[in-house]
Amino acid sequence: MVDLDLSTISNLAEIFSASMIIVSLLFVGFQLRAANRSTHAGTIQSVTDTETRFIALAMDYADIWDRILSREAFAPESRIEIRRGVMLINFFMIDCENRFRQFKVGTLDEASWHARANNLENLFRCSIYDLWRKSPGAASRSVEFLACIDKLYTDMDVEPDTTTTTTTTTTKVTQIENAASRTEPETRESTI
Repeated sequence: MVDLDLSTISNLAEIFSASMIIVSLLFVGFQLRAANRSTHAGTIQSVTDTETRFIALAMDYADIWDRILSREAFAPESRIEIRRGVMLINFFMIDCENRFRQFKVGTLDEASWHARANNLENLFRCSIYDLWRKSPGAASRSVEFLACIDKLYTDMDVEPDTTTTTTTTTTKVTQIENAASRTEPETRESTI
């Protein structure tokens, strides 16, 4: 039998402890890597789900979405259509903010965020965007996100499209947003 003194046993215990710490750190590293992959997959799924919901909504209101994208004029008296247009942009911006937040925390890659940000230029050129920007929907977006899209808007040197709505419509945006709570039930259901 081998005679082990207290010093040798102590040294062996320290080597064993150090080895276990290294094994634990490797395990934690693998767990973090798996968690990052899972978070990234969850982010991609979230982006896809939000995009799918928006596409379904845009399909339901395809005539209005087409008018927004083609910058076709909304008549000042068609306040329901204008409201629906502002709401469609709001839902689109909710998706944009979701992607922006995920990009900021590092769960969405830069290319995905920039692809969405580049798509905003056409939207910025529509004066119905200006209506959205003054709406309660825009006011409910985070300050950081609004600062980001304001910077994108400024950097793109966008000239507003005057064919989308008239000046009268622009001044009525608050009335339109406030009127939603006073509309008849059947009208309210059709705007959701």
